[in-house]
Amino acid sequence: MRDFVDSLSSRAFWASTLRLAVALAMGAALLVLAFFMILVAVPLAIAGGIALHLWLRRARRRAAETPGVIEGEYVIVREERIERDRP
Repeated sequence: MRDFVDSLSSRAFWASTLRLAVALAMGAALLVLAFFMILVAVPLAIAGGIALHLWLRRARRRAAETPGVIEGEYVIVREERIERDRP
C-alpha cells in the first residue's frame, strides 16, 4: 500500500496523468467538432448551394425574358484622330 501512495505523490505520475487527460479532452473536442460538421454544417452548406442554384436559375430566366436589352456598337477614338478632326 505504501508503494501505491508513493506513486500517487510522485511528480511523474501526475505529469503523465495530466498528459492523458489533455489528450482525452482534445480527442473529445475533435469528435464533437466532427459530429457538428457532419450533422449541422454540411447539410446547411448543401441546402444553401441548392437554394443559390435555384435562385440564380430563376434570375437568369427572368433576365432572358425581359425585353429592352440594349445592343450597341463601340468605336475606339485615338488622340490623333481627335486632333485631326478639330477645326
